[in-house]
Amino acid sequence: MSELWRIVLTACITIGGGIIVYVVGRLLVALFVEPIHRLHGFIGEIADSLTSYADVYGNPSGVINYRGKADEAAKVFRRQATQLRARLYAIRWYCLALSLGLVRRKSKIEEASKKLVQLSSLVHKGPSMNYGRETDNIRRQIEELLGIRSIK
Repeated sequence: MSELWRIVLTACITIGGGIIVYVVGRLLVALFVEPIHRLHGFIGEIADSLTSYADVYGNPSGVINYRGKADEAAKVFRRQATQLRARLYAIRWYCLALSLGLVRRKSKIEEASKKLVQLSSLVHKGPSMNYGRETDNIRRQIEELLGIRSIK
């Protein structure tokens, strides 16, 4: 084998190896890393909504009468409940992500989704004796289940 042929063969193997590493890396990012990143970003959106709509769902006295804002909050919480589950199920190799500590348990995320639906329904319940305590308790549970630090 001539020296030139050896150089060409080495270059082709190097380039081929680089392409394989690039493709495998992109697949790993697209199928594993990005869905986890989207889930974490979405949990941040939920944290934002819990704070933004606190004046709506945490209003036991009924003094603040934001009918339009209550409708908006109810829609946002319900949409977030469904999207939270969708983003959870979009994670391939979930067991690997869980064992690496990159995601929370499915049961916790599913429970948080249920609690968001509850909060969505309670927004229109109106003031009652335990309304403020009930919604605050649900908010705390959502934060605990998703690992959100409370600002209250």
